[in-house]
Amino acid sequence: MPMQGYVLLRKSQMAYEERDAVRVLTLAKAAQYGPWQLPDHVQVEVTLQEARGLAMFGEDLSSVQRKLDEARRLLGQAEMVNGSPTEATLALREASCYVEAGKPQ
Repeated sequence: MPMQGYVLLRKSQMAYEERDAVRVLTLAKAAQYGPWQLPDHVQVEVTLQEARGLAMFGEDLSSVQRKLDEARRLLGQAEMVNGSPTEATLALREASCYVEAGKPQ
């Protein structure tokens, strides 16, 4: 079942490339709240994608920041496997979220 969550994450990431905020957020939430348990390193990616979707939608910056904080917490407890997000990946995704939120500084 976790494979379904991973596929939803990938579809959300592809929707970002198409600048489709509705699909970015909807697919990220579906991946995160589905009836499966995603590995922590995948959950980090899903949470970052949800933050990105919230930023694209123009949600309050505090909502975006809460998701980013959650992703950072998850990263701290995730078992590192090949392809896991790193601190550098997290920093880049955070920057992307702030740009989407109109707060690049």
